Amino acid sequence: MAVMIERNTPIPISKTKKFTTVDDNQTSILFKVLEGERVKLADLNILGQFRLENLPPAPSGALDV
Repeated sequence: MAVMIERNTPIPISKTKKFTTVDDNQTSILFKVLEGERVKLADLNILGQFRLENLPPAPSGALDV
């Protein structure tokens, strides 16, 4: 889990962050978009999710997404 937009950040905002694959030959990544500041996932609100697909198979950590 990674914080993308800090609390009280003025909007609109544009931000970029790189992620890598965690498994060998991983071809997709599921991103869940959450709001809240709690540590436990169950205490956060799910705003939506999206999946990046058709990533080229590679060793874990080799792809920057």
